[in-house]
Amino acid sequence: MAAAGLYNTLVDGLLLYDRGYPAFWLFAMHNDLSRHYCMRVPVAFNREIETFIQSEQRSALITLTPNSKMIQQCQEYNLSIEPITARVIRVELKKAMSSLIVGLYLK
Repeated sequence: MAAAGLYNTLVDGLLLYDRGYPAFWLFAMHNDLSRHYCMRVPVAFNREIETFIQSEQRSALITLTPNSKMIQQCQEYNLSIEPITARVIRVELKKAMSSLIVGLYLK
């Protein structure tokens, strides 16, 4: 659903996603289409997020590197498989810790 609508969004807009959306191929699609995004991801999303949460930093730049399954998904959608640099922000919720991945496309 998010991917289908992405082609109809403005290049300089900011797309916000809550739970249930994080996937490397979706990050890659945003980057390939030059779209800005802010996506909530669980702490256990990947090693980079877990390391960030353990660091107790409020914000950091991280590089998301696709594993073999992620590469296969990107190739199925004809998307870039290059690592993605994005900002991650710590969000402390009442019931759990979460984080936001913010991808601002920069030329």
